[in-house]
Amino acid sequence: HSLGGKVSLEVARQLDTPCQVWTLDSFPFSFDESSKRNALGVLKVLETIAGIVQPLESRAELYEILENHGFSKGLQQWLGSNLVGNGDEGYVWNFHIPGVFNMYESYGKTDYSDFLAKPPDQCRVEIIRALESKGWDEESIEKLHHLSSNSRGMTRVHELENAGHWLHAENPSGLAELMLPHMKHSCDSYN
Repeated sequence: HSLGGKVSLEVARQLDTPCQVWTLDSFPFSFDESSKRNALGVLKVLETIAGIVQPLESRAELYEILENHGFSKGLQQWLGSNLVGNGDEGYVWNFHIPGVFNMYESYGKTDYSDFLAKPPDQCRVEIIRALESKGWDEESIEKLHHLSSNSRGMTRVHELENAGHWLHAENPSGLAELMLPHMKHSCDSYN
């Protein structure tokens, strides 16, 4: 999902074995700060969490700070899951903030167009785009479908209705219905 989908594409690109890669609303192209992809507000989230003084007394303190910045309850809880106890001192982030900024910068610069057009033999790439996701523009959608149509059937695009970027939480049954038939087919072809 999201950044993880792009990570899975990189792993598949480096492997020389049969594989099946699923990306869930993961933008496989490069983008810059002015692109629609940044409409998801990732930079705002990163800048906000970088400015939070640690340690925090509780997750509730974090939720209050994030609510004051206009973040949804779901995002608050997801970010709160990344806090860990620091002994009696309170809670701190379970990740290195400068490293997260570096990963996001790399995410924006990395482009998998060539890989999607010609994945390695016996590697199937399944891309799920949530139809209500705000991170896709028409040009990128057209590019994705074009690459898929020229990939010898090894890259396929699926579109999930009734879901935005958090598709696994917003339409889990639709996601499962979309994925399961293709997963069985791929597993059978490797046995």
